[in-house]
Amino acid sequence: MIEIDGSQYSGSGTIVRQAVAFSALTGQAVHIVNARLRRPKSGLRPQHIQVIPFAALAEGESRFRIPTVTEHVETNAWTVKTFLGVQVTIQDHRLAVAGTGSKKVKR
Repeated sequence: MIEIDGSQYSGSGTIVRQAVAFSALTGQAVHIVNARLRRPKSGLRPQHIQVIPFAALAEGESRFRIPTVTEHVETNAWTVKTFLGVQVTIQDHRLAVAGTGSKKVKR
């Protein structure tokens, strides 16, 4: 598992989005800590929930703490459940996506 400190460099959501996307492509699990820590509003914002489809393709379970459960989050969860058959759990501002581990890219 690759551990990434999300407060590094610009500390932006780019680290989160790209780390989860690359996790999905390579099949390597990723654990992201301190997401956007140095930002005025730290943690994942609603726009960062775009990682749900990538997390659904990654190996193993991906977990995120989210500020609010929006319709956008619920739509992303429904879409990956419907098309990929993965389990998505949303409870107490926590989102868990059980990835399929499919379509790995060789490094």
